[in-house]
Amino acid sequence: MMMIFAVASNVVPQAIGEPPPVIDLRSIDTVDKMVELGGEIFGSEAEPGRGKCPMCHRRIGGRAPVLDGVTNRAATRIKDPRYKGHAKTGIEYIEESEECPSCFVVAGFGKPGTNDAVSPMPVTVNPPIYLSAIERDSVIAFFQDRDGNDVTVKPITDPEKDLRWDKEKYKYSFKGLKPKG
Repeated sequence: MMMIFAVASNVVPQAIGEPPPVIDLRSIDTVDKMVELGGEIFGSEAEPGRGKCPMCHRRIGGRAPVLDGVTNRAATRIKDPRYKGHAKTGIEYIEESEECPSCFVVAGFGKPGTNDAVSPMPVTVNPPIYLSAIERDSVIAFFQDRDGNDVTVKPITDPEKDLRWDKEKYKYSFKGLKPKG
């Protein structure tokens, strides 16, 4: 029995917290560079990037919904009666999902025993993932580009201002955001 547990525990993908790599954020000054950085952070199912997204968001057998087409579906999520967040647009919903995964949990993907009210997804701005605002926006740019949409998120213009989570750009504080109710 112990051997089965040992083998099974080594098969389940694990996220290991590592300090974020040093990126000169002033160099992420075009939409193309944002899309490229977002792709590196996201990675692929075969080789997840630093965001570790494909470890759960897999096309087959995933523990989380597939993210193909997420920018096209996002606006419908905020209209769902189960939505408990603050976003007004699809892009705000994706931003919010990084900080408050439980603001909307896709049916069938919640933590067991929570009636899909609590998401198992980690808050990506906290350990072990540690995404900065520009990295989060770059992942969104990657999703928009991959989904065949215009990229609407913009590169940073003032790194000192844009990297604070509670600035006006985000319309609400990313520090301690919780679901409504």
